[in-house]
Amino acid sequence: MADEPKPAKTETVIEKKPINHLTYVAWAFIFIGVLALIQTIESFVNEPLAAPNFLMVFLVVGWGLLKRKAMWRTFALSCAYVFVIFTAGKIFMILKTPDALSGATTTQLLMFWLLSALMLIAGGYAIWALQTKAVRDQFKSKL
Repeated sequence: MADEPKPAKTETVIEKKPINHLTYVAWAFIFIGVLALIQTIESFVNEPLAAPNFLMVFLVVGWGLLKRKAMWRTFALSCAYVFVIFTAGKIFMILKTPDALSGATTTQLLMFWLLSALMLIAGGYAIWALQTKAVRDQFKSKL
């Protein structure tokens, strides 16, 4: 009994799935679109002549990214560039105008800078993610 061979140990290999940045970016667009839709509905309820928040189109952009439509990848990339450029412009204008934030409370200042940093980081991530080879390869057309 002591001489019987022991069964070979089988190692369980856990395969790590690669991170799919496209899914993260698509759901971020959908999330922003949902927030814009909620804001638009709230505006119309409280003020019937309010203008809609056109970021609602991000719902469709996110859906198009999830469906791997090349046109929506190009449009999402354009939106991300515009998002980053306008955020940087807003920060530049605030820094250039000394009295721009003079009446703001500490909480408002903190929220402005945190949201601006978040928008720059998220926009930069979307630009980077949508241009990676792994994401480009998921689309039929290589736009």
